[in-house]
Amino acid sequence: NSNLFSKLLRRISSPKGESTLLSTSLIVCLSILVLKLIFGGSRFYENFLDENSVVEWLTALFLMLSAYFASLIYLSKGSPFPKGIFFALALIFFVAGMEELSWGQMIFNWDSPEGFTVLNSQGETNIHNLHGISKLIDPALLFFSLISACFSLRESKPNLWSGFNYMRFSRGLSPMLFMASIFCALTIFLPGETFLGRISQDIEWAEFLISGSILMQIIFLIARFSRKDDI
Repeated sequence: NSNLFSKLLRRISSPKGESTLLSTSLIVCLSILVLKLIFGGSRFYENFLDENSVVEWLTALFLMLSAYFASLIYLSKGSPFPKGIFFALALIFFVAGMEELSWGQMIFNWDSPEGFTVLNSQGETNIHNLHGISKLIDPALLFFSLISACFSLRESKPNLWSGFNYMRFSRGLSPMLFMASIFCALTIFLPGETFLGRISQDIEWAEFLISGSILMQIIFLIARFSRKDDI
């Protein structure tokens, strides 16, 4: 109900909504490149991308907000969206956001159970850093970001399953998704290399870009139908 959010919805719901998303995506990508070129390899840059850092907190925030908005879509009466899909998405985003926060450990700084610490590559209380699973996360992010970016550039077809059309990212978000896939690929294939900072840290940028794209896409969906339906 805030004026700022209402203005954002009106701007995105206008015919130039996708152009707004494209401009935002390009600004975000350019800002990351400038930050990396200027500060890459410095102590400031290392801390900026390290565990429990600004980027990681923003990623968790974006995921939790995405879960919140997806749950609003699910709970809204007369929603034009497939509710089952958005209930599942809300659950997925919530779990992903809590995983980023190690289920509260980053906030309250409690110690992980001793038996769990042995199984976790970072000694944290989360699933995505468990031995075996942690090696699958980066390829999964690469697959998701690359496929999402490619499908966002394709024209939607009316005869396609409607749920797929709702889950397609806007074309305006393709720069962020392509940049995320590049960061993922570099992290996977050049994990020990250093170029303007440790390449292995760039996976944090990928997670940030993917979570930001998800949040912007959900807001875009709400805005696009806000004038037609009471969401």
